[in-house]
Amino acid sequence: MKSKKLFFIVFICLILIISFTLFFSQDKINLIQQDTWNDSFKTKTEHNFESVWNSYDKETKDYLIERYDYYYVLYNNINSNFTLAEREYFLGKVTKNDSRKCNSIQYYEDALNEFGDTKLIHEILYFVSLECGKDYEKYEPFLLNISSKGKQNIYSNFINKNEFPFKPYKIRKQEIQIPSNFSHIIIGESYIKVDNNTIIGTQIERIIRDWASNIINVYPSEYKQLIAYGEGDNLIRAVNNTSAKIVPLTSTIVIKSKDKWYAPDENGIFRFEVLPEKVDYPTNKCYGNICLIIDTHGISSLVSQAIENNVSLVIGCGDYVDKMTAAQYLAEKGINSFFPADRFIGNTINYQGEGVLIGTAPIRNNIIGNQSISINKNELIIVQDNYESYPSQYYDSPKNILKN
Repeated sequence: MKSKKLFFIVFICLILIISFTLFFSQDKINLIQQDTWNDSFKTKTEHNFESVWNSYDKETKDYLIERYDYYYVLYNNINSNFTLAEREYFLGKVTKNDSRKCNSIQYYEDALNEFGDTKLIHEILYFVSLECGKDYEKYEPFLLNISSKGKQNIYSNFINKNEFPFKPYKIRKQEIQIPSNFSHIIIGESYIKVDNNTIIGTQIERIIRDWASNIINVYPSEYKQLIAYGEGDNLIRAVNNTSAKIVPLTSTIVIKSKDKWYAPDENGIFRFEVLPEKVDYPTNKCYGNICLIIDTHGISSLVSQAIENNVSLVIGCGDYVDKMTAAQYLAEKGINSFFPADRFIGNTINYQGEGVLIGTAPIRNNIIGNQSISINKNELIIVQDNYESYPSQYYDSPKNILKN
């Protein structure tokens, strides 16, 4: 009898131990410690912008340098100190002229008097001053009182050398129940309507600015026109003849952990992977394992600002797994996402959330999508695949959808 009681007690203890282990291992917020990174958090390391810069041929690089160095002066295209600052920083970085790069600090300082919203400039000044060994501490009081609570938490951790919360997000889906007697499927019924009350949050690259096409002089919140190609073209067609509000989503802080870069949610918890080539743009301001992304690209780098600005629709690139993960997260918050580059849209099939997610789709009369087609279950469907590298890689979307 005693042995049975002992066995029962041991069995219950084992169940409790396993239950507690599973409970605390799921959905856990890990802490990224500074001493686990390549160097201490405030140890200067070179921003790996050359990985992107050197992907361009010499002719293109020489052209861009010439355009930024002379065109801005010859054609009076310098309209603010912010323009001068961005130009000097960019040219100093790509030509490896540290003096010129660090001279941008004075122009950024002068630019504080030119705009109503100076949050971005203060953040830039902090990072560039760190990079150049200048007085960065004078900007800390502003950053610690920034309006974004998530950013406050990030800067507080950074300045006080605290650990960073890290919790990669995973898409939540339900199993699809297919009735045995179905005769056809309908795809393309989803849609997003843009009207005068829509608040649209957008990535910066190819909508407001494009450093590879001579456009870094624009202060995001003070833009005068949209870029008429790429995501910008889709945005122009979506808002046509409406007074929808457009909010450029910029100054995303990303941190590096185990050779991957992550952007935060609205609480300053790092959750969404950002591709390294987007971090390595020469316009971004980096110091060690932390970067301030100016030319944001992809849904994964837009989450925190989208929620903070109460946008109803986010427009950005969706050609990577975590860009879809971020879109799912926004959908759970009731925020729609439109991602014209939709290589991994299959990852979101049967996602959970009130927000509508739409990839490449027609735009007619301010309606994105709503172009359904019916497919008989007996029809032959040809699915495209591709094994070539950029830019042909995008043509494997149909195969990726089948995987999901």
